Amino acid sequence: MKTVQGQGVSNGIAFGRLKFYHHDMNLGVQRRPAEDAAAEIRRFEAALEEVSGQLDDLYRQTVSTLGEENAAVFQIHQMILEDPDFQDAVRETILAECVCAPYAVHETGGRFARAFAAMDDDYMQGRAADMADVSRQLVAALTGRAEEPLSFGAEPVILAADDLAPSETARLEKG
Repeated sequence: MKTVQGQGVSNGIAFGRLKFYHHDMNLGVQRRPAEDAAAEIRRFEAALEEVSGQLDDLYRQTVSTLGEENAAVFQIHQMILEDPDFQDAVRETILAECVCAPYAVHETGGRFARAFAAMDDDYMQGRAADMADVSRQLVAALTGRAEEPLSFGAEPVILAADDLAPSETARLEKG
């Protein structure tokens, strides 16, 4: 028999089959040259708009199901997405390195997340995971990998994951 330890996120006792969830944080992003850097920047800007709309939807859904306090994380994600320093750094990476937008987002987001994680302030360290989540959502938009609801079938499950990003938690199908 194998023992699994972790931190519960719900009160009470649960019965169900144990399901492990692993996400691919980089979504298979590879460094690829950009044939047209201006076109890659336009793709990035379109992805910003798409993800902004998704975050608005997640915010509204979470407010209606879990309340304003639990939905606030999506306002933080929106601020990260709209941050001019982040946006300018992605554009600069595309132009300076002449790389595709998904790679530029992945690399820039990773750099920003590491900077947050290295800060002395606990609040700012917590933003590292938010930065990674926003970057992953942008990469998904750029690569056409839709953020589908996370479903594990009709049978009740106990979900085990190294970590769940707020956007993944919001996409869990409730049984």
